[in-house]
Amino acid sequence: MWAALCALNAISRFDDWTMIKQRCPSMALLGAVSVFIASTISSVPQSAAQERALLSTVNGVPFTSGPVTVDNVHCGWNYVLGGGAFYTAQVPSASGFPLGCRVTITNADPLPTGSNATGAKWITVGGIHGCQPTDWEGTYLYPLQTMEVTVVTSEEWQITHCPNLWQIPSGNQFVLNWDPVNGSDRPGVADGLATGSRAFKTANNALDFAGKVMAANISSQFTVKCTYNGGSCAGQSDPLGIHWPPHGGSPIGSQGGSGIILNCNGASLTGHPSYNGFFAAAIIQPTGCNFVNGVEVSWGALFLDVGAGGNTYCAAEGGAVFQATYHSLIVLGKPSTICAGKVRILLALYMHGEFENDSMMTFSGPLTAANGVVIEGGLSNAIFGKVDGGSNVTGVKWNLFQGSALSDSANVPGTSPGRTCSTCTAD
Repeated sequence: MWAALCALNAISRFDDWTMIKQRCPSMALLGAVSVFIASTISSVPQSAAQERALLSTVNGVPFTSGPVTVDNVHCGWNYVLGGGAFYTAQVPSASGFPLGCRVTITNADPLPTGSNATGAKWITVGGIHGCQPTDWEGTYLYPLQTMEVTVVTSEEWQITHCPNLWQIPSGNQFVLNWDPVNGSDRPGVADGLATGSRAFKTANNALDFAGKVMAANISSQFTVKCTYNGGSCAGQSDPLGIHWPPHGGSPIGSQGGSGIILNCNGASLTGHPSYNGFFAAAIIQPTGCNFVNGVEVSWGALFLDVGAGGNTYCAAEGGAVFQATYHSLIVLGKPSTICAGKVRILLALYMHGEFENDSMMTFSGPLTAANGVVIEGGLSNAIFGKVDGGSNVTGVKWNLFQGSALSDSANVPGTSPGRTCSTCTAD
């Protein structure tokens, strides 16, 4: 333990921004600042390094906007960033900084609660990449996180303390925003904690970003939501589609059937396919989404439409509306709408693929399934459930092979009888 806290310098001005200045004796380590109450230590930042003392601050007035630039006369000080906004703090090239110069940077904004002003900060360090395991040219510092940089050799910075994965607030209220019109997927341009220009541009990038930077509370859920000009995303399109291959849980801790909610808020996912899921470590629960080019799951992935519902499912000509392979499962637990059009297959199941409709599928208009409404092979299984508008569907009702099974076969729409192999069942 330190015998005493570092001596605190008086507040001065730098580039018209108020700086909290703290000098430490040369043999002491500089810790992270988490609160702004003079001479009081009340909480530990999410990324506070172990075995580092927390320093009290002078007056508690952080930077409130940016950009902020670190200069070479402030070695040994902590730059405290706040203001509830997203902006950049730049550590320039190490040229001109003395060997051993150490600077910490703390984001002292509060954790988001759904209505408060808060923001991440984008930290760039001259000549090196950021902390996150990417090729980004900077580091995202989310509320209550701290990082440290040190000149380790002549004219060369090294990040000597990176923030941990940012712990998503518990309570099922956290929202990561995306906006297909006003948002951006460029690193350092958006943080997802607000709508408009601070939102990400695509749902897939928002999900991928969360997997790289954040850790979820295992007992809670978080939402990736589309918001356009503060309202609905109806009429807006996200061309990227969802490619969701979490290995071992992504974000860490987001387990269970409602760990991640994808709220499209009326937006259309127009990628090919619209949703492509792999592995079962984390499950996305969609609501208000228009899946224009089908839903595909593979290698144990689960697609669970069991939340607020309101989803519409379509496919391009030559495609399948639903496809599950290799022990994957699609569940429609809420009323769903199937688009009119021409498709290859409505439901394709292969190699232990499974499908379960526990609610009502409504066929909204004329639908032609060129190869059949239901195709199953490789010991797959479907529970077709209830339908409305079945008279709109044209095609062979089903084709079952390789020991597959179909329940509620009487509800499968179509204009030609189904085909059932000798080792298959249709009831």
